[in-house]
Amino acid sequence: MAPGETVALTGASGSGKSTLLLAIAGLHPVAGGQILILGSPVQDWPETALRQYVTLVSQRHALMAGSVAEALRLADPEATEAQMMAVLEAVCLAPVIAGRGGVALQIGPRGGGLS
Repeated sequence: MAPGETVALTGASGSGKSTLLLAIAGLHPVAGGQILILGSPVQDWPETALRQYVTLVSQRHALMAGSVAEALRLADPEATEAQMMAVLEAVCLAPVIAGRGGVALQIGPRGGGLS
């Protein structure tokens, strides 16, 4: 994969998509073979160094209810709408919320309203 490239991992429920992503992120042991990042096995990377290259946002994590802006302002209470949209662009979520109210989009408990 090239830096900044977006890749879709698809498969039937239970086929191992989440397990593979957890292993790539260094959060699950590699059962067979190797996962290499810049030529080094993922398990050899210190976590802080690995996070410079790999981040995983799992669908299983709970989201609080409220607006997208409220969630983003937990990290930076002074964030402007432009700054929040830049963050959403960086994580490929801007197109998801753009036509649905932008950062004012209300997220229900457990991420309701994002699907």
